[in-house]
Amino acid sequence: MSLWSRFTEMLKNAVPGTGPLAALSDSLAPLDLLQSGLADQARRYVLDGDQPQCLQAVGAQPQAFEALGSPGMAYFVQANRQLSKAAARSAASRRRYYARAQDTELPLELLRRLGLLLAASDRGKQVLRPETPLPDWIHVLLMDGALRENDRWSLSLLGTVESPDQKGLALPLSVDLLQRLLALDELGQAALSLLLFERKGLSEWEAKTYDPLLHLADLPGWLDANQAGLDTLPAQLSAVGRLQLARVLVRPEVARAHAGLLVRLAVDSSKSTREMAATGLHHLSIDVCASELQAQFQRSSQATERALAAELLARAQGEAALPWLTQMRLNETSKVVLEALDRALSRGEAAQDSQALSLPEAAPPPVLEDQPLGEEVRQILLQNLNEMLANANAAAERETADKAAGKQVWGHAARQLKELQKLKPGHLDDALRRLNGELEPREVPKGVTGAVLDQLRGQELRHEVSQLLMHKQRIFSRPEFGLLHILRAVRLGHWRSLNRFWQDWHFQTWLQRRDRATLDLRTIAAALDRLNWPRRLLAGTCLIDSYASQYPMDQLPTAAIWPFFAEHPEFIDEGLGLRPSAAKERYEGFDLGLTLRVLACFPQPLPAWIPRLLELALGENKTHRHAAQQILSGLPDLGPRVLQACSSGKQELRLVAVRWLVQLDYREAAGALRNLLAKESKEVVRAELLAALEAFGEDISQALSPASLLAEARKGLKSKLPKDIEWFAFDALPALQWRDGSAVAAELPRWWVVLATKLKNPGGNPLLNRYLSLLAEDSAAAFGRSVLAQFISQDSRQPTLAEGEAYAAEHVDARWTQIEQWARRHPEYYGGYTRERVYNELRNEKTGVYLGSAIGAKGLLALIGRVPGHELSSTIAQFMRDHYTRRAQIEALLEGMANSDDPAAIQLLLAVSRRHRTASVQTRARTLVDQIAERLGWSAEELADRTIPSAGLEESGIGTLDYGSRQFTMRLGADGKLELRNAEDKLIKALPDARKDEDAALVKTAKSQFSSARKELKQVLDLQTARLYEAMCVQRRWPVADWRQYLQRHPIVGRLLQRLIWCEHAAADVRLFRPTEDGSLLDADDEEIALREDAVIGLAHAALMSTADEAIWQRHLRDYKIKPLFPQLARPLPPDAGSDAVAINDREGWSADTFGFRGAFTKLGYQRAQAEDGGFFYEYGKSFVSAGIRVVIEFTGNTLPEENVAASLKQLCFRALAAGELSDGMPLGEVPPVLLAEAWADYHKVAACGAFDPHWESNSPW
Repeated sequence: MSLWSRFTEMLKNAVPGTGPLAALSDSLAPLDLLQSGLADQARRYVLDGDQPQCLQAVGAQPQAFEALGSPGMAYFVQANRQLSKAAARSAASRRRYYARAQDTELPLELLRRLGLLLAASDRGKQVLRPETPLPDWIHVLLMDGALRENDRWSLSLLGTVESPDQKGLALPLSVDLLQRLLALDELGQAALSLLLFERKGLSEWEAKTYDPLLHLADLPGWLDANQAGLDTLPAQLSAVGRLQLARVLVRPEVARAHAGLLVRLAVDSSKSTREMAATGLHHLSIDVCASELQAQFQRSSQATERALAAELLARAQGEAALPWLTQMRLNETSKVVLEALDRALSRGEAAQDSQALSLPEAAPPPVLEDQPLGEEVRQILLQNLNEMLANANAAAERETADKAAGKQVWGHAARQLKELQKLKPGHLDDALRRLNGELEPREVPKGVTGAVLDQLRGQELRHEVSQLLMHKQRIFSRPEFGLLHILRAVRLGHWRSLNRFWQDWHFQTWLQRRDRATLDLRTIAAALDRLNWPRRLLAGTCLIDSYASQYPMDQLPTAAIWPFFAEHPEFIDEGLGLRPSAAKERYEGFDLGLTLRVLACFPQPLPAWIPRLLELALGENKTHRHAAQQILSGLPDLGPRVLQACSSGKQELRLVAVRWLVQLDYREAAGALRNLLAKESKEVVRAELLAALEAFGEDISQALSPASLLAEARKGLKSKLPKDIEWFAFDALPALQWRDGSAVAAELPRWWVVLATKLKNPGGNPLLNRYLSLLAEDSAAAFGRSVLAQFISQDSRQPTLAEGEAYAAEHVDARWTQIEQWARRHPEYYGGYTRERVYNELRNEKTGVYLGSAIGAKGLLALIGRVPGHELSSTIAQFMRDHYTRRAQIEALLEGMANSDDPAAIQLLLAVSRRHRTASVQTRARTLVDQIAERLGWSAEELADRTIPSAGLEESGIGTLDYGSRQFTMRLGADGKLELRNAEDKLIKALPDARKDEDAALVKTAKSQFSSARKELKQVLDLQTARLYEAMCVQRRWPVADWRQYLQRHPIVGRLLQRLIWCEHAAADVRLFRPTEDGSLLDADDEEIALREDAVIGLAHAALMSTADEAIWQRHLRDYKIKPLFPQLARPLPPDAGSDAVAINDREGWSADTFGFRGAFTKLGYQRAQAEDGGFFYEYGKSFVSAGIRVVIEFTGNTLPEENVAASLKQLCFRALAAGELSDGMPLGEVPPVLLAEAWADYHKVAACGAFDPHWESNSPW
């Protein structure tokens, strides 16, 4: 009797849907929805092989793939509404078949036919499979029967999550089963190898779906049994296939059994493969590893493979490899291998030389304390609960009122109140006991999740308990609330995943309130030991790349970091790639960049890490090169090893080595560099060599003569033009002159453009700077101006308005039809659209497209440093305003501007470093400012004070404009604008034209000087007003001498100071005063005072003054008719000042539209926050970098692109910049009083553009 006959007989007497064959039959039923009788044909074919023509019939149905539950895909795809339920039943039924078919011997032929049928439904279009000659059916069957079972979301859609452990709902995969299935198509070991390892054509995520094949229990045995075939296996696989093979071979037992194959992959041509394989070498004994690498070196005919083997040998064996490497070098002829041997020998010798170095003895870590929390904390919890219940009850009442008024409500407040009402005193006692470690979570069966796990652990209300602990942060501020308590609190809310405990907002909030000197990673490790958490969690907080920006290296002193890792070098080994990753998931692996950041905390690296660090420091990977160089910079005899790399056959590595020598100031290399210069043929390297020689004090004047420069330029221009500047208009470059007035050959500026592009460093190059210094001042400025204009023009090219109008006219009908359809379904979102609005959006879409990019030619910006500072800063500032999305280009422009010594350029950098809408741009500007300040030996604040442009005015406030036979003067008028006066000191409106007997060029220069001064003056007034305001908010103090020299005596800033009230702080005495026009300092009684030289000066504010003083100074300002530069006496402290509250919400519910709020925020200097998931943002903020605080005002939110919808304010809070977005607000008592008062006033001012709406929560669309 055939299977079909047995099946139909069974159905007569069986309960429907029971048994494996019944489940299989059910899975094919949806085919009847597409063609009557097709399901029976498919059943006959799958069960007995009858009616094979059904494959063609199934393939002819366009919806067969969806109807059968998208077999062959890594996840279940919901079909159209008519087929969705049937498709889900089809996929779920096959799962039951696969699970129950395991009870008997698997019917291989039936499985093959099922695979063929499922593959026919897809017709090879959507099956997730690599590019191999294997048949589709095997991939479809594996995906449908086993691999897609790993996707829990798919299972939930199908309703088949019967238990958390889904292992029973899949084919029992094994290498043996795969081999027998392939044999049905007469495919052998080669096909099996492809099935197991090949992933060509798949993305990284898609390839991961096939990972279960790499973990088959009998895979190691198959590898052992096929030793002979393994020799040819790598040649059969693509690079990604060899990577999968390497992932298997790095397992300890497999690595030891197949050391030769592992070593072979460690020198593979694919970087990913060899890096993966190299981590497995750690599992081999040093002798075995060395022996295999030596054998690979000697048997390989490929120079690159032998070079890699030599370097790996040095890494694995260290100084023990030196004799063998030295011997191999004697007979080596390949230049590539010789260089590799030299590098390997150098690294080994470096490690050998550093053996005598040792880490200093670390100071003992702070003692781990565990002071029990007592009744006072319980009373705080009870107070928190009562307040939370009162707030939730009020919110629920508002929600009820809204519902009664017919408004749409979501029930959030009612649900929140219901959950909070479940909290009883017993829960508070349990929470306190858990914090004290007296009540540990119960052990539960493996695999239990969700609400069941909460119930078993006694944590059904863990979210509410967590909110209870966080409420107003009262508990976190308690001195006895220590490290163990916060870790237990984190576990209360996030017991499922503790890998990111450092980034947890509870932990970060607690951390901001602790003295960092009391924290050390070793102390935290001891706390983890007490809680039975693995120490790897702590290492992961430093070494696992996180979406957040907070790492212990950012928040703790270096002395609190390195001792822990010195005790656990295995974590650094793993991060450096010296041992295989122990992470279960790839995203949990240790990041190399973060590992280097940890190593930067060490006084010096351990000898075992030096060879690897040298690889990175002088390697081809640019990402980590600088960090590795910084770590190694203190090593003894480093200079000779870097000098050796200057002879590398690779141009990039020669450049790296020469630049590093300059950073090390290794002047002993000068002679060798001269010899290398004589042999060097690459112009880019020659430029770096010349720059290095000059940095070492060598005379390079011969190379800087016009004749030598021209010869160098003509030689360089013979090479092919870099593709990145094919757009550059060389003919538009201006004619240039040397300092002596002679003409510069046109080839020179052309070559400098090409050279700067090749050097790829917008921050400048010493030699390029030297070249520019040889030009006449106006020529260098004109050259930089032309380059900057062309860069910006190329990078900001966009369609014209006419093109935008044409695009909108072409597409408006289709878009409008679509909007109308959406509006019928979602009138709350699209009901306000008009055809005109759609037209405008389409036009803006088109005109907002960028047609080109100049970022590949960012090296050009090394040539802009001689452009006048006011011109440079205004041009770049305008680009930043108009093209703020071009982040990389803005950062490159800032780097180019940092190459200028002009005060106006430095002031713009300072402004961006204090506040910018894009965090990475602000961070980059801050780094550049720090570099300039370090170069000058000043702090960033001193740099800001000492580089304020004067707009051409002397300390007296007068600037001279020279016409030769007559002079004109300019000075700052009462209206803040420059006044012009003639030789008779009479006001004139404009500079006159030149007389016949006057030098026209001199007159032109004077007019240009005045024009530049006016532009510069506006920049100074804007920037310095903002600086003084921030100085008031953060309560900055100046030494008297600095305040007098750099502020009061400044011709522009000195005038601003006269419109402000100042404080002299001397010991316990405070005196208020105001500077006047004649330089005297007056108190409120108009008495002149003299400053004490040991005092410090700051700005006054109402938050720091008595009511009487406020009144006296207000009268003083009125009497002298002084218009304050900004309000100092009108913004008092809020009632909550000094409290432990973390937010102010007295304007919560004040409502307006989002555009109205945006205008108010922007006027006050606030910027919207970064968009979150879905393109929404919910706050505006203003950062005060010098205080490390960000002021945040939350509102109901808006989406990007912004829409003008109803919005309401929520709360005002303050966040520590170091803590980022994950921490809760700072207690108001920790915020500087002036900043608190100013932010509160801003909060009220923004609210004033609207009014209070009692129904604000229900009226908000978000």
